[in-house]
Amino acid sequence: MPTLIFAPGHSLEELNRRFWKWVETDYNQRPHTALAGESPAQRFARLGTSLRLLEANVDLDRLFFMRLERRVHSSLMGSDLLRHLVKLGGKQPQYRRGDNVVLLTELWREWAPAWPLLLIEEAQSLAVASLEELRLLSCARADATPPFSLLLCGDEELLGRLELNVNKPLVSRLGFCFHLSPWPAESFQDYLQQRLAEVGIHSRPFEPAAETLLLQAAQGIPRTLNALLQRAMEQAALANRRVVTASDVQLALDTLPWLARARPTR
Repeated sequence: MPTLIFAPGHSLEELNRRFWKWVETDYNQRPHTALAGESPAQRFARLGTSLRLLEANVDLDRLFFMRLERRVHSSLMGSDLLRHLVKLGGKQPQYRRGDNVVLLTELWREWAPAWPLLLIEEAQSLAVASLEELRLLSCARADATPPFSLLLCGDEELLGRLELNVNKPLVSRLGFCFHLSPWPAESFQDYLQQRLAEVGIHSRPFEPAAETLLLQAAQGIPRTLNALLQRAMEQAALANRRVVTASDVQLALDTLPWLARARPTR
């Protein structure tokens, strides 16, 4: 850019003067491809006769400006977890997370002698801001006793999230950790038979190879077994067969590829 001059301005007014000088003497005078080769000044001169002047009493600020008053700093707002809990309790959520902590502690005091239990599923997906709000909530009382019981439920990624340095203050307030291991093969086979009996199937509708592949692919996780079982039986039904084959289980795995990947072990 040959017109670029490295001369820093010393005030906002000076920068504005330089900008408008460039707009009027350079930008508005150059031909623009978007204007079919015309310059902005030429286009304005040609079409300026169609412009309509505003009346003298028009409020220009109302037409061109809109002011929004920011009531709180963004760092005080956090996530939506506290506001959601306040709303579940029948209260009006506030913007400041500190105000929502006060609302929740007052709400739980109203529930006495009932003791609140906050159970959060899929906790491994909580944002750092949400975990920080849980920490604030856990130390809302002046004494060492938390105002509620917290139960975080999640998969194997949850412990790794909690072990991050940013979550150490929250972890220091947790009292125990319970890990559910994948079911052994014997328990899994009993669970499979029970699931079939619930829908009136008391025989084994699987070829031995199909049952072995199904149990291996589920890796001791009941939810995974349920998904694969449904897809495999659908494949057999589409083929008008009463027996599920290993090919049916493999087709089920193909339709649910994320279940076919090996789960990490701890």
